Amino acid sequence: MKISSNNITCDCCNLGEKIYYPSRILSGAINATSITQIVGASQNLIFTTNRIVRGTAISHVSSTSDFNLFMDGIYQIIFTSNIAHNTQDNNALLSTSIQLNNGIILSTMAKENVKTNEIKSITTHTLVNVPQSVPVSIRIINTSDFDTIYTNTNITIIKL
Repeated sequence: MKISSNNITCDCCNLGEKIYYPSRILSGAINATSITQIVGASQNLIFTTNRIVRGTAISHVSSTSDFNLFMDGIYQIIFTSNIAHNTQDNNALLSTSIQLNNGIILSTMAKENVKTNEIKSITTHTLVNVPQSVPVSIRIINTSDFDTIYTNTNITIIKL
Protein backbone atom coordinates (compact mmCIF):
# COMPACT_ATOMS: atom_id res chain seq x y z
CA MET A 1 0.00 0.00 0.00
CA LYS A 2 1.30 3.43 -0.93
CA ILE A 3 -0.11 6.63 0.51
CA SER A 4 0.48 9.93 -1.24
CA SER A 5 -1.14 13.30 -0.70
CA ASN A 6 -4.23 12.47 -2.72
CA ASN A 7 -4.56 8.72 -3.11
CA ILE A 8 -3.96 5.29 -1.66
CA THR A 9 -2.79 2.50 -3.95
CA CYS A 10 -3.06 -1.13 -2.87
CA ASP A 11 0.11 -2.90 -4.04
CA CYS A 12 -0.09 -5.78 -1.56
CA CYS A 13 -2.47 -8.01 -3.50
CA ASN A 14 -3.26 -8.82 -7.10
CA LEU A 15 -6.25 -6.49 -7.22
CA GLY A 16 -4.18 -3.40 -8.01
CA GLU A 17 -7.04 -1.20 -6.85
CA LYS A 18 -6.60 2.53 -6.41
CA ILE A 19 -8.64 4.33 -3.79
CA TYR A 20 -8.64 8.10 -4.13
CA TYR A 21 -9.17 10.39 -1.16
CA PRO A 22 -8.62 14.13 -1.07
CA SER A 23 -5.77 14.73 1.39
CA ARG A 24 -7.90 16.98 3.60
CA ILE A 25 -10.13 14.05 4.67
CA LEU A 26 -7.41 11.44 5.27
CA SER A 27 -6.67 11.85 9.00
CA GLY A 28 -5.47 8.36 9.86
CA ALA A 29 -4.59 5.09 8.16
CA ILE A 30 -3.11 1.74 9.07
CA ASN A 31 -2.18 -1.32 7.05
CA ALA A 32 -1.22 -4.51 8.87
CA THR A 33 -0.36 -7.97 7.58
CA SER A 34 0.53 -11.50 8.57
CA ILE A 35 2.06 -14.25 6.46
CA THR A 36 0.57 -17.58 7.65
CA GLN A 37 -1.43 -18.57 10.71
CA ILE A 38 -3.85 -21.30 11.74
CA VAL A 39 -6.83 -19.75 13.51
CA GLY A 40 -9.26 -21.85 15.53
CA ALA A 41 -13.03 -21.61 15.16
CA SER A 42 -14.39 -18.41 16.74
CA GLN A 43 -10.86 -17.07 17.33
CA ASN A 44 -9.40 -13.72 16.28
CA LEU A 45 -6.71 -13.31 13.64
CA ILE A 46 -3.34 -11.90 14.70
CA PHE A 47 -1.63 -9.26 12.57
CA THR A 48 2.14 -9.52 12.98
CA THR A 49 3.41 -6.52 11.01
CA ASN A 50 2.26 -2.91 10.84
CA ARG A 51 3.32 -1.84 7.36
CA ILE A 52 1.87 1.67 7.45
CA VAL A 53 0.70 3.78 10.38
CA ARG A 54 -0.36 7.36 9.78
CA GLY A 55 -1.98 9.69 12.31
CA THR A 56 -3.24 8.96 15.81
CA ALA A 57 -6.85 7.98 15.12
CA ILE A 58 -5.99 4.26 14.78
CA SER A 59 -3.62 2.12 16.81
CA HIS A 60 -2.45 -1.50 16.65
CA VAL A 61 0.29 -3.32 18.52
CA SER A 62 2.13 -5.77 16.25
CA SER A 63 1.33 -9.46 16.85
CA THR A 64 -2.08 -8.72 18.39
CA SER A 65 -5.65 -8.83 17.10
CA ASP A 66 -7.12 -5.49 18.21
CA PHE A 67 -7.23 -2.28 16.17
CA ASN A 68 -8.36 0.63 18.33
CA LEU A 69 -10.23 3.58 16.81
CA PHE A 70 -9.92 6.66 19.02
CA MET A 71 -11.53 9.52 17.09
CA ASP A 72 -15.19 9.88 16.30
CA GLY A 73 -16.19 9.68 12.66
CA ILE A 74 -16.34 7.26 9.75
CA TYR A 75 -13.71 4.55 9.15
CA GLN A 76 -13.33 2.32 6.12
CA ILE A 77 -12.17 -1.24 6.85
CA ILE A 78 -10.87 -3.58 4.11
CA PHE A 79 -9.77 -7.16 4.82
CA THR A 80 -8.27 -9.68 2.37
CA SER A 81 -6.69 -13.10 2.82
CA ASN A 82 -6.13 -16.49 1.25
CA ILE A 83 -7.81 -19.31 3.17
CA ALA A 84 -7.51 -23.09 3.32
CA HIS A 85 -8.15 -25.94 5.76
CA ASN A 86 -6.70 -29.32 6.61
CA THR A 87 -9.86 -31.15 7.70
CA GLN A 88 -11.30 -34.30 6.18
CA ASP A 89 -14.28 -32.31 4.88
CA ASN A 90 -13.77 -32.05 1.12
CA ASN A 91 -16.06 -29.04 0.79
CA ALA A 92 -15.76 -27.04 4.01
CA LEU A 93 -17.56 -23.71 4.35
CA LEU A 94 -14.95 -21.28 5.68
CA SER A 95 -15.98 -17.81 6.85
CA THR A 96 -14.49 -14.68 8.34
CA SER A 97 -16.15 -11.54 9.72
CA ILE A 98 -15.28 -8.09 11.01
CA GLN A 99 -15.97 -7.61 14.70
CA LEU A 100 -16.76 -4.27 16.38
CA ASN A 101 -15.93 -4.53 20.08
CA ASN A 102 -17.34 -8.01 20.79
CA GLY A 103 -20.07 -8.18 18.16
CA ILE A 104 -19.91 -9.20 14.52
CA ILE A 105 -20.79 -6.39 12.12
CA LEU A 106 -23.77 -7.59 10.09
CA SER A 107 -23.15 -8.27 6.39
CA THR A 108 -19.34 -8.42 6.75
CA MET A 109 -19.06 -12.20 6.58
CA ALA A 110 -16.86 -13.40 3.72
CA LYS A 111 -17.36 -17.11 3.03
CA GLU A 112 -16.15 -19.71 0.57
CA ASN A 113 -16.62 -23.44 0.07
CA VAL A 114 -13.06 -24.77 0.10
CA LYS A 115 -12.00 -28.28 -0.90
CA THR A 116 -9.16 -30.11 0.85
CA ASN A 117 -5.77 -28.79 -0.34
CA GLU A 118 -7.44 -25.86 -2.13
CA ILE A 119 -6.74 -22.18 -1.49
CA LYS A 120 -9.36 -19.47 -1.99
CA SER A 121 -9.24 -15.70 -1.63
CA ILE A 122 -11.71 -13.78 0.52
CA THR A 123 -12.43 -10.08 0.94
CA THR A 124 -14.76 -8.16 3.18
CA HIS A 125 -15.13 -4.45 3.80
CA THR A 126 -17.39 -2.01 5.57
CA LEU A 127 -17.76 1.50 6.95
CA VAL A 128 -17.92 1.99 10.72
CA ASN A 129 -19.29 5.06 12.49
CA VAL A 130 -17.46 5.70 15.77
CA PRO A 131 -19.52 7.86 18.15
CA GLN A 132 -18.04 10.98 19.73
CA SER A 133 -15.41 10.24 22.41
CA VAL A 134 -16.11 6.49 22.47
CA PRO A 135 -13.05 4.42 21.42
CA VAL A 136 -13.87 1.07 19.82
CA SER A 137 -11.94 -2.07 18.89
CA ILE A 138 -11.96 -3.80 15.51
CA ARG A 139 -10.99 -7.46 15.11
CA ILE A 140 -11.16 -10.05 12.35
CA ILE A 141 -12.68 -13.34 13.55
CA ASN A 142 -12.74 -16.83 12.06
CA THR A 143 -16.47 -17.59 12.02
CA SER A 144 -15.94 -21.07 10.50
CA ASP A 145 -16.66 -24.32 12.31
CA PHE A 146 -13.10 -25.40 11.44
CA ASP A 147 -9.54 -24.30 12.08
CA THR A 148 -8.70 -22.12 9.10
CA ILE A 149 -5.30 -21.49 7.54
CA TYR A 150 -4.90 -17.82 6.65
CA THR A 151 -2.06 -16.70 4.38
CA ASN A 152 -1.08 -13.29 3.00
CA THR A 153 -3.58 -11.63 5.33
CA ASN A 154 -4.05 -7.90 5.00
CA ILE A 155 -6.19 -5.29 6.77
CA THR A 156 -6.44 -1.61 5.94
CA ILE A 157 -8.33 0.86 8.12
CA ILE A 158 -8.72 4.46 6.96
CA LYS A 159 -10.25 7.32 8.97
CA LEU A 160 -12.28 9.35 6.51
